[in-house]
Amino acid sequence: MKMRTLILMPLIWSVAVCATGFLLLGKPVFQIFWRIELEAARLAFIAGCLTCALTFQSGDYLRRAWICLAISMAIYLSRDVTLYILSFGFGTTMSDLINSFMVIAGNTLFVIGMYLLARAWKVAELKLPGSKQSQRTTYAIVAALAITIAGPTAWTNLIGLIRGDTIMLVDLASALGDIISLCLITPLLLTALALRGGHLSRPWFLLAASMLGWLLYDAATLAPMIGVEREIAKIFTETFRALACLFGCSAGLAHRQVVIRMRSVQNLIAH
Repeated sequence: MKMRTLILMPLIWSVAVCATGFLLLGKPVFQIFWRIELEAARLAFIAGCLTCALTFQSGDYLRRAWICLAISMAIYLSRDVTLYILSFGFGTTMSDLINSFMVIAGNTLFVIGMYLLARAWKVAELKLPGSKQSQRTTYAIVAALAITIAGPTAWTNLIGLIRGDTIMLVDLASALGDIISLCLITPLLLTALALRGGHLSRPWFLLAASMLGWLLYDAATLAPMIGVEREIAKIFTETFRALACLFGCSAGLAHRQVVIRMRSVQNLIAH
C-alpha cells in the first residue's frame, strides 16, 4: 500500500464523517450515526494494530506495543457494548463500576503501547536528530501544549476527587492519560526524522499524525466552554477522533509492510 493511500484514507474518512455530521445535524439519526461511525473507526484502529502485531514473532518488543494499542481500543469497544446491555435494567451502580474499570484499563494500555513505540529509537540505538537542547525545547513545547489542552480538565477532576466525588477518578485518569500520550508526539516524530525518510520512517510519521488527531480531539472537547453548540462541537470531536483512529490504522499497516519488506530482503540475501 502506497504512502499516499495511507494518508488519504484517514483524511477522506474524516472529511466524509464531518460532511455527514453537518447533513444530519438536528435530525433524529444524528446520534445513531455517531455511534456507528465511532465503533467503525475503533474497529479500523484495532484491525490495523492487530494486523501489525501478528507480523512480529511472539515476545518481540514491537509486537507487545501494537498488541497493547489493539487491546486498549478493544476495551473501549467492549465497554460500549457492555454499557448498552446494562442499560436494560441493571442499574447505574454496576454501569459506573464497569465504565470506571474499563476506561482506566483502556487508557493505561494505550499509554503503555504508545510509550513502547515512542522509545523504539532507544531500543534500536538510533540517534535522534538535532542537539540535546533543541530536543528538550521541542519536548517542552509539546508538553506545554498538551497541558494547556488537557490540563484544565485534569485539574477540575482532581478538585472534584479531593472533594469526595469518586466518579471524577475515571475522568482524571483519562485526562492524565491524554497528557502523557500527547507528550509522546515528540519522540515519535523525532524517530521518523532519525530514519531519514523512506519506508522505515512511515509508521512513525503516521503515528505522530494519529497523536496529532488525538490532540485536536482533546482541543475540540473544550469547544462548548467557549460557547460552541454541543452538536456542532460533537461533529468536530468525532471527526478528529476518526482521524486519530484511522491514522493509527494506517501506521499499523505501514509497519506491517516494513516488516514484510525487510524479511523479503533478508531471505534474498540468505539465498
